[in-house]
Amino acid sequence: YTGIQTFSIGAAGGLTLAQAVGEPSVASLALLGGTSGVAYAPQFLFTANQGNGSVSAYQVDGSTGDLTQVTGSPYFTGGQPLALAVDPLGPFLYAPSAFSSAFAGYTVTSSGADAGRLTPITGIAAELPSNGICVEPSGRFVYATNASNNSVSEYAIDSTSGVPAPLPGSPF
Repeated sequence: YTGIQTFSIGAAGGLTLAQAVGEPSVASLALLGGTSGVAYAPQFLFTANQGNGSVSAYQVDGSTGDLTQVTGSPYFTGGQPLALAVDPLGPFLYAPSAFSSAFAGYTVTSSGADAGRLTPITGIAAELPSNGICVEPSGRFVYATNASNNSVSEYAIDSTSGVPAPLPGSPF
């Protein structure tokens, strides 16, 4: 077992191991940007609240950075989320449970009086409890790490409904 494993993503979403490096006890990663700055103005902040099995939603003030809790927040997931992932190109947020096969998904209202409100996505079937999750940059696939058997579950995201469907052969 090696702490950091990198994978290439095939056109159909399949993963191929590219590199394995690092210490076996890696628990978290942080990335630092490249050679040029990026202007980033977040609109919402979401938190995974493992203790009460919910996701909280906050609107971010672009001028001050102040947070205002969205009406209706927190949203209960039916599990205990340790990690969250948002679709970078669409309105979807995912919160798998770390201790059960519960897998919550939401559509995020992007504007108007209900901005930041989360609407549950129905029809999600998780493969295993997951302790980490990410959506790849094109927004077509979501990957969840499964500590119970050291695997990665791969899902294709339906661009209309947001429902992630397991890819053939998953988990890997």
